[in-house]
Amino acid sequence: MSKEKIVANPQFYYRGNDIVKLWEQYLKTNQGNQGQAIKFLTAEDTVGTMFNGLTQVKEIAIVLNEDDTIYKNKEGVSITLCGEVNYEDNDIAQKINTALEQLKKYNNSHEKNKITDHIIIFPYHAGPLHWNLGQIVLTLDEDIIQNLKIAVYEPFGGKSVAEDKIFKQIIDVYNKETLKIENVKQQNDYASCGAITAEDGKEFLKRDEDGNNLLQKVYSSGAKELRQNHIQEINLDAFLEAQSLNEIYEAKGDKKIDHQTDIIKFLENIINTNDYNWVKNVLENILSSQDDILRDNFNLFKQFIVRQSVSDPDNLDKFQAILKNNLEFQEGAIDLINELAKNTQKLVNLKHSQKSLSTDLLEEAAFFVLLPNPTKFVLLQKTLGNIKDGVQKY
Repeated sequence: MSKEKIVANPQFYYRGNDIVKLWEQYLKTNQGNQGQAIKFLTAEDTVGTMFNGLTQVKEIAIVLNEDDTIYKNKEGVSITLCGEVNYEDNDIAQKINTALEQLKKYNNSHEKNKITDHIIIFPYHAGPLHWNLGQIVLTLDEDIIQNLKIAVYEPFGGKSVAEDKIFKQIIDVYNKETLKIENVKQQNDYASCGAITAEDGKEFLKRDEDGNNLLQKVYSSGAKELRQNHIQEINLDAFLEAQSLNEIYEAKGDKKIDHQTDIIKFLENIINTNDYNWVKNVLENILSSQDDILRDNFNLFKQFIVRQSVSDPDNLDKFQAILKNNLEFQEGAIDLINELAKNTQKLVNLKHSQKSLSTDLLEEAAFFVLLPNPTKFVLLQKTLGNIKDGVQKY
């Protein structure tokens, strides 16, 4: 089937290799290259690609022009592409420091055209369910790193929870600081963080300024046009197959999630404490909707879980009990969500009942006030006490 006719899956959760592959493809097809091929200098050798198909076989590489000179972007800065960096501490330290050592080694082995101003870009797993774009900005003098700055681009907008973690994990011998950046809210769903991260990375790869800042672009839910473009750019059947196998929800089953009761109470507390009325509406719809609407509401609930996992990394184990790293529901998750929905509905009904009771009591109180008999004021006091108790419960 022609790839022009294939519709992108708006729920497909990009993998780290998909993101880096899009960066490589962009470099290879960028018109600013003026027909030059792009090569990649790894720790072992110089290669024409970091991939075998869609499998990333080279984790870290300095980008070169066809004549082995250093590729530089529109800012005159050279670039290292790095494979995905995980939120686990050792992965941050190992990969970033490996990339730094490769740069120092390059400068030691080249008399001319040494690297001075450089960036390392990488897909960063801010949590098991969310991608950020990571960037290390460097100034080098020979093999000495004089300055190191860290930036993390969060597609949800605001400061990424990953920023401080990367900062702490890079070894302390470097003079390092955090770049001041303003993250625009680009993402308006739960699953497009990878697609947006891939596109944002191209801003730092551009050879020429085109007046179109990709970091400022806002995408509608699903980012369908962007995803469709990525299908054309990667142009591999493996990328299409990965999208077709990305099931939206299929976790209905008999298996009960471990500590299900505790997780339900944890989620109830989040929803009620923060007054997440939209989540309550989603859960209500899950109990009463037909299949097509049901699917939409499960997707909205995924968005809630993803956002919570980003903002509350200390409780990742609870969110991971519901969603896998590829954003599929864990076995038994649908049952858990249904129980949560039932509990939420009971609480909503209880509050409505208490509101109704308070209204009845107020009417009764007003009736007593109209009566002239002083003994009725004792009953009025009791009635007002009942109203107060009802309001406190509500």
